[in-house]
Amino acid sequence: MTNRLSKTGSFILVSVLIIVLIFGLEMVPITFAAFPGGNGKIAFTRYDGNDYEIFVMNPDGSGVAQLTDNDADDSAPAWSADGLKITFVSRRDGDLEIFTMNSDGANQMQITFNDEFDQDPAWSPDGTKIVFRRNSGAEPGIYVINADGSGETRITTNLDDENPVWSPDGTKIAFARWDGTDWDIWTMNPVGSDQNQITPDGENEYEPDWSPDSLKIVFNRFISNDGLYVMNSDGTGIIRLTTDRDDSMPGWSPDGKKIVFVNGGEGGSEIYVMNSDGTNRIRLTDNTVADFRPDWQPIAISPVGGVLIEVNKNTVLTPYLILVGLAAGISALVVRKRTRF
Repeated sequence: MTNRLSKTGSFILVSVLIIVLIFGLEMVPITFAAFPGGNGKIAFTRYDGNDYEIFVMNPDGSGVAQLTDNDADDSAPAWSADGLKITFVSRRDGDLEIFTMNSDGANQMQITFNDEFDQDPAWSPDGTKIVFRRNSGAEPGIYVINADGSGETRITTNLDDENPVWSPDGTKIAFARWDGTDWDIWTMNPVGSDQNQITPDGENEYEPDWSPDSLKIVFNRFISNDGLYVMNSDGTGIIRLTTDRDDSMPGWSPDGKKIVFVNGGEGGSEIYVMNSDGTNRIRLTDNTVADFRPDWQPIAISPVGGVLIEVNKNTVLTPYLILVGLAAGISALVVRKRTRF
């Protein structure tokens, strides 16, 4: 009887350990947000003189790989929060529609179906929705749609609302609006309420992008005082980062330390990266084609031993599986020793 109780107790111990480890695994603080994380690949659009296609490259400009390849134009890639999906625009059915695909270009799926021009897609932080703009037809404006193409909802009614992008904390959408006089950056709630202009009149601001912590917005100012700027999310504290009028299309790196952007000077359109304070400007692409619309892939990171490392499923599971194995082995030894008496 004692031996049987000892065996039962040992197996219960192992079971409890496994349960604790499984629940502990669920609490590992992995970052999956659109935007905070490790710095993965940079997706971008390339125009070779024939059509527009989507490519990716490493953060240093190496390892360029083509993801789309067809006779229609594919452009404007935007990464999902977990870095596993890309939404983009395609002209495959004659007009502009919103598509999604896997990070390697597989499983390309159309999610809007109409005779209008749908552009500028961007993911919600939880990966369930996509915001985009429609700039044609009887009902232009900014729309939100589920990632599977269902539940399309119009949240603004202006023809000249463009560049919508969701804040990483999910509370706001920033966008550019033309009011008949100039372009400005606005913010609103994800349902379209509480619309507020956050840049001053008299300039032209465009192409907003949120910092990973949702506290800052980088944007393009053009026509006068050209260049890239950064400001607080409420529009205060505007700081000029660059003075080149050919700089445009800025986007934050997932770790918040870099900004990727495009320079259209020197007879071409090339992709650059710089520190988030505007220093250390580095050219990533250098060719005879046009490269533009860059977007940086977030990679999951987790603190291990006080150091942030990129993680995947195996990285997280391995130490827990080792501990489970050790617990099971120790339990088995206890059972065998007690059985001898």
